[in-house]
Amino acid sequence: MRKLAPLLLILGLCACGSSGAPGPTGTTNAGATGVGSTGAGPTGGGHRVGFSTSGTNGVECDIAASDVYCVQRPHVNPTTGIEEPVTGVSMTPSTTPHICQGTECRRSSGGKALAVGDHAGIGPWKCTVSRDGVRCTDKKTGKGFLISATGVLGIG
Repeated sequence: MRKLAPLLLILGLCACGSSGAPGPTGTTNAGATGVGSTGAGPTGGGHRVGFSTSGTNGVECDIAASDVYCVQRPHVNPTTGIEEPVTGVSMTPSTTPHICQGTECRRSSGGKALAVGDHAGIGPWKCTVSRDGVRCTDKKTGKGFLISATGVLGIG
């Protein structure tokens, strides 16, 4: 069975390619499973899904059942016109958002590029791309955050 697992995973990814049905590592409504792995990710092991956005809201996120982490790439703040360092935010289901800036932030694995209106999720998390940035919330509690070119806002 161990030798069949990678093959079944590949077949599972191919089988849901255009259906939008949940895959083994997470989903996006863009019709394909998100990028994920069963090995150790940036914050630990388990299934993960990653995605990125483009434009002024250039955000990269990694989502696992245990946590969600997003990072805003270096950019010019559209409100102030000042170049901003990397800003990141992480959260577990039982905590409030934790914000990092500059070198204290780690890189995200990024992944499939999502457009405005697309979403990705795994476990309790749902992240949605909007014109304002990326909003990630715990589906049970509604708590989460919005990360954008102007900063991070706690939700709930």
